[in-house]
Amino acid sequence: MDVFKFTEDQQTALKLIGGTVRNLLLFGGSRSGKTLILLFSIVLRQRNDICHNTTQSLQLIFMQILHFSFSASSLNKPLL
Repeated sequence: MDVFKFTEDQQTALKLIGGTVRNLLLFGGSRSGKTLILLFSIVLRQRNDICHNTTQSLQLIFMQILHFSFSASSLNKPLL
């Protein structure tokens, strides 16, 4: 089974995109992977932001649920 691997130039572009560079010009022939690298970096960045934001949101929601369930008078009721 073939496993997708970035070329050396693509890995360099990913390092530049992930760094402090504000503007980046990728050049190469057709089908050289310029668009793939840009889309990959956008998706990766969004995934990291979504995971971070979702984790924080879920922590707040769970804390509210736990606080409500422990402070509610329903603890005296049987579970079944």
